[in-house]
Amino acid sequence: MSGVYPFRGLSSVAYESTLERDFVVKHEFYRHVLDVIPQPVQIEWCDARGAVQSYIPDYMVYFKLGARSFENYPKPLLVEVKPRLVWKKHWRAWLSKWKAARRYAIETGAEFRIWDESRIRDQAFDNI
Repeated sequence: MSGVYPFRGLSSVAYESTLERDFVVKHEFYRHVLDVIPQPVQIEWCDARGAVQSYIPDYMVYFKLGARSFENYPKPLLVEVKPRLVWKKHWRAWLSKWKAARRYAIETGAEFRIWDESRIRDQAFDNI
């Protein structure tokens, strides 16, 4: 299931699964979230054979600074959304691209995280 979610009525955020849609919906209700950008970057990496591959993470989440000092500013969050059973089954095969995403995030002042339904469809999501 794919579609576009009207994020805060200001932008349209594409999703490719119901889990991705729920990720976007959940972040719409976080007051400290400024924006969610779908498929924000293409990251190149080399596989075990030395072949160049490309990987596009699902989202980049930007946060508001508010009254925080720069030292306490939340870093942008580069996110891959995957069902738990899927990433647990394939994590060895996907580890290299996720390491490349982590390196990219560090180089650009962000953090890389994998979000599954345990982080998305929790009690807070049930209350939305």
